[in-house]
Amino acid sequence: MLENTLRSLILEVWNIILRMYKQENEFEHSFRWKDTLPRFLYLMHTNCRYHHTVKWYADQLYVSPDALSAKLKKQA
Repeated sequence: MLENTLRSLILEVWNIILRMYKQENEFEHSFRWKDTLPRFLYLMHTNCRYHHTVKWYADQLYVSPDALSAKLKKQA
């Protein structure tokens, strides 16, 4: 039961993030970031059990850890 509750919570968080991303896309002018955020979300979803550092995700997305952190904070 706890596992199902946690899965539901995770799915709801992803829904919120994706809704925020969709809203941000209407105002975002950086084409590179438009490609980066969906890739980041996919990487997080598929690798969050194994990789826990911003640097790893930034390396995979070819951006600096500071740039990735700043963009993600902007989404929050």
